Parts: sequence; structure tokens; C-alpha cells
Amino acid sequence: MSLEENKSTGYVKFVWSPRFSPFPETIYSDYFKIDNLENVIFNIGLKFEPGLINFLTLWVKKSSSEVSSALIKVMFGNIEAKVETNDWKDLCFVPKNLAIPGTVKTRKPYDQKFYNSEELSDVTIIVDKFEIPAHKVILAAQSEVFAKMLQSGMKEAMKNEINIKGLDLEIILEMLHYCYKGETKASEDTKVALQMLEVADIYQIIKLNDICERTLINNMSTENVLDIIDAADDHNAFDLRKSAINLIVLHSKKVVASKKFQKLCYKKPELMFELTYAFGNK
Repeated sequence: MSLEENKSTGYVKFVWSPRFSPFPETIYSDYFKIDNLENVIFNIGLKFEPGLINFLTLWVKKSSSEVSSALIKVMFGNIEAKVETNDWKDLCFVPKNLAIPGTVKTRKPYDQKFYNSEELSDVTIIVDKFEIPAHKVILAAQSEVFAKMLQSGMKEAMKNEINIKGLDLEIILEMLHYCYKGETKASEDTKVALQMLEVADIYQIIKLNDICERTLINNMSTENVLDIIDAADDHNAFDLRKSAINLIVLHSKKVVASKKFQKLCYKKPELMFELTYAFGNK
């Protein structure tokens, strides 16, 4: 990705060449700054939904909630779209649905009929005595942890059972929904993404972990950044942790004054030391 600023016109040219997944997931650019705008960082989100007519949803988000104006022009190949806004708070859609002609062939990772189905099931997941039929090949393909559990000689492989403790049933079902269908509420819902981050880390579901991190980065604010950095620290989400530190530094007066920040100081002194160092290098 590259960023160019044309001083004569006042426009900023941002060149980004993302790689699309074969599934309709949301992807995000790295954070970037514009020279003449201090203490504001931006990133771009993109969702491509293929079909007989392909739809592209693209938006730009800024870290500041201060209302501002912008004229944004988007080029996707030879297709051009513009949007002007005088009421830009968090999100600016550019445009909401951009139709791109042509058919793109896609596939689901597995037949949806096997999700939560006993058909050809060869392993049972048990959560609080609730039994969920599952398929070893699907679990192993999505998770290195499940793959090791289900190898010959492991108790899970011998009993054809996986007992999961300490995690909510709804979150496990959502994790399985992703494993079978390639879809998850975590791509849009911040609360779900926070919960799913733990599951993705425990079972090493790499793509799901990335979805959770990107959702949380895109929806990060001064109100939820402390919950996010706490979770990022617990689950080794380094990019998410870095983004949270950057936002806290940008809005340090508001964040540091909260009671939640004081509680986090006692809970995680090492993390607070890192934040103090970041404040000193602001």
C-alpha cells in the first residue's frame, strides 16, 4: 500500500491492493495518517460479495469522533465512485453498494448440511453436558489444536469425544458455524468478536482470529479500547494490542481518567508499564 499527498489539489492518493478471500469476508487496510491532520488515523474496510452481480462495499473510518467534511473518490479498476460528506463521524461509506459486472466462482468450505448434523458425524463435542455432532476432518482442517487432539493415541481420538469446559455454549456453536460455513457474527459484532477472540486463540483457528482482530480494530473507540487491549493482552493478539495502544495514546486524557483504566493498572502492571513508555514517546 502507498500514500501520496498532492499539495496543489489538497487530495490524498491512497493505493491499496488487497487480496480477496473466496468467501464474502470483510478485510481492512493498515492504519495510516495524513500529514496535515494531527492525532487522527484512518483505515479502509472492504467487503466483496460475489455472485451474478458482484457487490463491493467500501468505507473509510477515522479514529476521531469529531464531525468533519470530506470528498472521497474511489477507483476499483475502471469503475469510479465519489461521495461527499459534511457529517463524517466514524464511518463514511463510499458507496454503500457498488455493482461490478461479471461472475466470480466461489465455494463454501464445506456442505452446510453437515453443520450440527449427525449425518456422517464421527466425533461429539460436549459443552456443559450438551452434545454437538461434528466431523473430525472439518475440525482438523480449521484448527491445529483439534487436529492434534484427533490424532491416533489421544483420548479425544479414542473416545471420539471432545469435552470443552469454561466456555459458553453459544460461543462454541458460533465457532463451529465458522468452521463449517466460513461465516461468523464476529465479522460485524464487536461483542461477539471479543468473545470469539478467546476461542480462536485457544484452538488456533488462524483465520477466525484474524477476523476478530480486524473487527475490533475497525470498531475500536475510547469507550471500548480498554476491554479490547485487555483481551488482546490475554490472547497474544499483537496487532490488536498495538492498535489499542496507539488509540489510547491519541486520546490519553479521556482514557486515563476512567475508572476502568485504574482497575487495569492493578490487574496488569506490565501492560501499564508499556503504556507509560508509549505516553513518554508520544
